[in-house]
Amino acid sequence: MDLLHKKQLQIAIDMLLRNIPDLFAIVLFGSYGHEYETSQSDLDLAFLSKSKQDVVYLWELAQNIAIELNRDVDLIDLRSSSTVFRFQILSSGKLIYCSNQKDFDFFENTTFAMYLNFQETRKEILNDYKERKSHRG
Repeated sequence: MDLLHKKQLQIAIDMLLRNIPDLFAIVLFGSYGHEYETSQSDLDLAFLSKSKQDVVYLWELAQNIAIELNRDVDLIDLRSSSTVFRFQILSSGKLIYCSNQKDFDFFENTTFAMYLNFQETRKEILNDYKERKSHRG
C-alpha cells in the first residue's frame, strides 16, 4: 500500500475514532489499496463498536469522510450486518485498527460459528428440497 493510501486510511480512522466514541475495531475490505483497485474504487470500511450506531448518522459520517478524502466511502456497522456479510468482510478484509483484541476475536469467532451453522442448515434445506422435487417426478 502506497503512502497516499496510508494517509487516507489514517484520516478515515481518525475521523471514525472522533465520531464513534465506543469504536474498537476497523476492517478495510474491497478493492481499495489492492492491485485490482481502479480510479472508481471506493473506500470500504467496516467497524465494531460496543453498541449499534444510528444509520443516518453513519451515512452522514461516511459523506464527511468522502468529502475529506475526495473518494466515495462505504461505512458498515458490523453489529447491524447480516451473518453472511459479516463473514465476507471478516474473512477477506484486513484489520487496520483494534483497541480491544479480545472483543474483536470474540465477535469474529462468533460470526464464523454462526456462518458455519447457517451453511449447515442451508445445506439440509437444499437437500430436503432436492429430495421432494425428485419424488414429484
